[in-house]
Amino acid sequence: GYMAFSQALQEAGVAAGGAALQGPETSTTVRLLRGKRHVQDGPFSEAKEQLGGYFTIDVPDLDAALEWAAKCPAASDAGVEVRPLLPMAAK
Repeated sequence: GYMAFSQALQEAGVAAGGAALQGPETSTTVRLLRGKRHVQDGPFSEAKEQLGGYFTIDVPDLDAALEWAAKCPAASDAGVEVRPLLPMAAK
């Protein structure tokens, strides 16, 4: 399903990036505590769901983004989070 969804994004001209991620067991967590770096192997999130990948799309508004999100295979059995990019201030 994801191959077809990716192809549809490409064909519509709205694909702007994205990637699949390896499983949460491959993660490494980094924290700065009192100015020192602490590294832990493995997933330590309390979340019941893990991010499996992401799509970046370029659409004119939230309604268009929601229409695409509803077409994503994850929408049928999990959830698809939709967020705008954070604009970066020009220097």
